[in-house]
Amino acid sequence: MAVYVDPLFQWPIESTAPAARAVARRNGGLWCHLVADSIEELHAMADKLVVRRTWFQDRSLRHYDLTAGKRREAIRRGAVELDEEAACETFKRLRKAAAARRGVTYCRECGCTDDCACEGGCHWVEPDLCSQCADAGV
Repeated sequence: MAVYVDPLFQWPIESTAPAARAVARRNGGLWCHLVADSIEELHAMADKLVVRRTWFQDRSLRHYDLTAGKRREAIRRGAVELDEEAACETFKRLRKAAAARRGVTYCRECGCTDDCACEGGCHWVEPDLCSQCADAGV
């Protein structure tokens, strides 16, 4: 079991949740995701980082958004630093697990669901394969 952080990414300040816009302005809109193999590990790390529980996001990927400073602190406290490829694979695995827990259909390749489709949209071409993955020949 582990806790992970992905690389920092730019998120438009105007797209940031209203409650977090002041933080986004201070950090230049740079964020990363804090995820974990278990919800207990995720919340435990968030507590160590003094991240508000209200910032927890429980949609297709259970996570917290972290600033660059909180990301550094998470790594110092033992979070595994993922590169983009490893983050993509880890997020797929966690999305699939979340969909299975919720009892919803998910793509066997990318982990997308009806309520969290692929970027640009997709549809089902098989009971467990989305159109984007099918088109990519995955």
